[in-house]
Amino acid sequence: MNYVLDLRTATEHFPGIGRYGINLARRLPEFLEEGECLVIIRDPVRSSYQYRPGSKERIVDILSTPFSLSQQWLIPQALKSFKPCLYHSTYYIMPYRPNAPTILTIHDFIPLLYPRSVSLRARLLFRPLFYLAFSASSGFIAVSQTTLEDFKARFKLGGKKAIVIHHAADPAFYPRSFGEKESVRLKYKLPDRFILYVGSDKPHKNLGNLLKAFAKIKPRVKIPLVLAGPKGHGSRNLMALTSRLGIEDYVYWLGRIQEEELPALYSAATAFVFPSFYEGFGLPVLEAMSCGAPVACSDIPALREVAGEAALYFNPYSIDAIAEAIAELIEDDGLRENLGGKGRIRASLFSWDEIASRTLAFYREVLGGKSYG
Repeated sequence: MNYVLDLRTATEHFPGIGRYGINLARRLPEFLEEGECLVIIRDPVRSSYQYRPGSKERIVDILSTPFSLSQQWLIPQALKSFKPCLYHSTYYIMPYRPNAPTILTIHDFIPLLYPRSVSLRARLLFRPLFYLAFSASSGFIAVSQTTLEDFKARFKLGGKKAIVIHHAADPAFYPRSFGEKESVRLKYKLPDRFILYVGSDKPHKNLGNLLKAFAKIKPRVKIPLVLAGPKGHGSRNLMALTSRLGIEDYVYWLGRIQEEELPALYSAATAFVFPSFYEGFGLPVLEAMSCGAPVACSDIPALREVAGEAALYFNPYSIDAIAEAIAELIEDDGLRENLGGKGRIRASLFSWDEIASRTLAFYREVLGGKSYG
């Protein structure tokens, strides 16, 4: 019984999806039964997945990205050689005739719901390519109930199976020592206290409203806003906005930082803010909570699924609401301590062992044709 996990998304281009795939690859073998094997497809040039396989694993290197046309014949050809019983793609751009029962993990529908967050090419291609992926797949893993509902609103499942299996934070995300926090602060020249955002600058991330909210409370909170994440096409406009608002000296733009530095950065933050209009899951919120950072975030369904009662919520469309939530979190020591503790407890409920166990059970369910709950 060979289960194939396509891990070609374990690259810098797919930070969240890549971490999802890597952690799944690390945990699945622990739950395999006698006679079962996990085959991991990896891109040998671009992969950030370096791992020595155990007795129940096999790594197959295929030089083809998810964006390459060659995957349409290279992957099915490779699959024939080890006769898989199931193929699992973590991304909708995939081989559309893999010649094996297929499971697709669905992360979000941002290209449809927030088209300005992606390129014109991505907008035009998303619907037909996702339809091809849907047609090729027998089962679907949605990373949140929100994503599953978005999926069901657009596609009739018919006899196909679908299930919600949440993400979890990588085990590297836990509260770091004073020395580790001091090291990351010194490297990026950060003060002792700061407000942190981690993510892209795409339109659905709502950084414009965050900057306007921060401008309202800057004289009141007297600590800077730190933005960590890759700069995209919107960064120039956002930087111009900080100048118009008169806050350019109080906003730190770190750009993309090393993965290994993220836990210390979260741990060092006075508060973490996440103002998205939409998320399929919201992994940075879970990572921040895992590191003990008190969280203020948008009151949207996916983030409610992630944070539960462990965050301070605000309306992402209201600049005043964002401003007041951040100010309250910065000024109230007891609230920060309370949410920091609740966040760690909440984050501990999301376990990669459970994710791997449920994913493997879903593999068997799809192959067995059983009904699901």
